[in-house]
Order: sequence, then C-alpha cells, then structure tokens
Amino acid sequence: MLKSLAKRFTLRRSNLALALLAVVATASSATSTIERSTPIAFITGAPIVVIPESDSSLIFVDVRDGRTIRRTGLTGRITDLIPCSNGRRIVAVTESAITEIAPDPSIPPRQLRSIAAGEKASISRSCDEIAIFGPQRTTIEIGGRDGVKPASIPAPMGVSQACFGKNGKDLIALSTSGAVSILNATTAAARKLENLPTTDVLGIGCLGDDSIITASVPSHVWKTMSSTAQKLNGVVCDMAGHTCAESIHGTLLATVRDESGSISDQLFIYSRQKKEKFAGQRLPARPIGIAMNEEGTLILVAFKDRAPMLWRFSNGTITKDAAFDLH
Repeated sequence: MLKSLAKRFTLRRSNLALALLAVVATASSATSTIERSTPIAFITGAPIVVIPESDSSLIFVDVRDGRTIRRTGLTGRITDLIPCSNGRRIVAVTESAITEIAPDPSIPPRQLRSIAAGEKASISRSCDEIAIFGPQRTTIEIGGRDGVKPASIPAPMGVSQACFGKNGKDLIALSTSGAVSILNATTAAARKLENLPTTDVLGIGCLGDDSIITASVPSHVWKTMSSTAQKLNGVVCDMAGHTCAESIHGTLLATVRDESGSISDQLFIYSRQKKEKFAGQRLPARPIGIAMNEEGTLILVAFKDRAPMLWRFSNGTITKDAAFDLH
C-alpha cells in the first residue's frame, strides 16, 4: 500500500544527516555517547506524521495510506518540531525562524518570529508561548507572539536547553553550569531543582503529566513541585535529542537508547505506571529519530539511510506495522 511512498520519499544520507552534537555521559565506570538526532512528530488529533525530507523541508504523511498531504520548505536547518495540543498544526523551529504550519496545504505557513545566530527556542504545548535562550545569552525571553511584548528573565550563566511545563507558564531551564531551574514566566521567580542524579545531566524534557525528565544514565523524573525524583532503572530518555518520545500524559516512554545511553538497534517502551520496560524486534538500521502518538500505540522511527518505519504497541508487545514497511 505504501510502496509508492517509498519511491517518492527516500531518506537519503545527505538529507537526514542531522547528528547535531556529541557529548559524553559518565555513569560509574561506564562511558556513553549522547548525540543529537532528527526531529519527527505526530500531529495532535490526526493520523499524520511530520518528517524532515531534507535539512530545511518537511513532508506531512497520512499514516493510514501513506498519502503525502503537504510539502513545506523552510528557512534554515530544522532543529525541532512541536505538535500543538490545541489544534491540528505544528510549529517548526529552524536555526533562523519559528514557523507555524497546518497539514492543510491551502493554509500558508505563518512565521511567528525570527531567531538570531546562537539562539535556541522552546515552544509550549499549546504553541502560545515562546522562549528564546542560548548559552551566550544572559537573559531568557518569553513571549513575543502575536505582538505581545516578551518578558525577560535573568540567566547569567546562559541556558543550553529549556522546555515548558504543562501549564505553559513554568519554564524548566538547564544552564551551562548543569543546574536545572524552574522559572515562572509571569513572576520571573526561580527555583533550583535539587537532588539531581550523580551522573551528568546532558539534557532535560518536560512530560505531559507536568514532570521533568533528565537525559542521564539512567534518567530521573520529578514532578515540578516535588524535590523527590523517580529513578528509571535501565532507561535513558533524551527528548531534546529526539531519541525519546512520550504519550500525551507521559505515562509511556519510547526510546532507542540502551542502558548505557548509546543509540541501539532496538526500540524500547517504558511504562511509568507499571515501572516495566518492554523491548521490540531489532531495528533494520541505526535510528536517528523517534515519535509517539498521543495514545502511545504508534511509534515512528526514522533512519539515516532508509525510509521511516511504523511500530505498534499493545498489551506489552511491540510489533512492526507491515503496511508501513517502505522497503
């Protein structure tokens, strides 16, 4: 059913070689490599996936029949894709701009704002709030959409990563010093997250149940108002690196990293409710990106040298969707 899509949409080596950064995480005596990968996403409320077709263009695909719904070119290399929780649209972040795009090709893309060199952006789940930060910036700018004057929060050490909490008002920031702080966008009040894991925190992510997850070996999870962390034994979830994804409430996590933090050739699902890890069949190639739908039943895996594959999760079992096998 999807053979024609395979001919039209092949993930070539030159198009999706988007390994952005390699850093090293040390856990006890083990050393792990955490490297950045390719952003892909499911559209909220629709059976549509969004995948970079090249460094600066996107393809919207209906997962039911493989139909290409839309192709969109952007300015600059794509660094993040954020599905908006309150509508069928997505926000694409590139090195130079933030753009809102709907699957409907009759609706033109809308640029929300530009990004200067060296800056990074985080978008709230509703896509109503934008945070601009950077390792060399001494402030975090929040707002700046629809003519709203942005608020400025001091960040003297610079910020390497940030994400919005579920309410869209709390911004969780990872400073260049390794400290994690919870910032209120309205009051500019800041609270440092205590009891970080003893291993290096290489990234952070914000889950759908208003929790914070660290990209560490292993990952740890906090509720935003709690100082007690849940250790996810055997799980490394790097959401900012696009190798870990969540269901809508963060109860299920999908990752392609093994216990050491290295990208593996296997897909893993972790249930936070059951505290149980499930493993799927071996992947046919090294993955470079992953996305999960709201219900946690569909997982899309992208590869460097071949078209993406769709996997299904049900009753603790991970199986390949044969209809989406593009080879």
